[in-house]
Amino acid sequence: MLGGPEEDRTLDLRIANAALSQLSYGPLCFLSRLSHGRTACFQNADQLSVFILVVFAVFVVIILVVKLVVEVELEYFAALYACYRFEG
Repeated sequence: MLGGPEEDRTLDLRIANAALSQLSYGPLCFLSRLSHGRTACFQNADQLSVFILVVFAVFVVIILVVKLVVEVELEYFAALYACYRFEG
């Protein structure tokens, strides 16, 4: 059995690989709301993966900063409340 029902397969793998390497795929593009409606394009999946990792890392840093600010504010208000209770 050499191929499908019509035997339309390439018998020589070197020819098949050469043909596949000639295929070109367009860039991966998407519309980004963060970039005010501009389109972000990536030439391959690796660039897209790096972009996603960077966005995720920035998101994590923002979350950590917000968490720190909230913790400091909570400590401040807890101390303020303790002083108020002590005086009252």
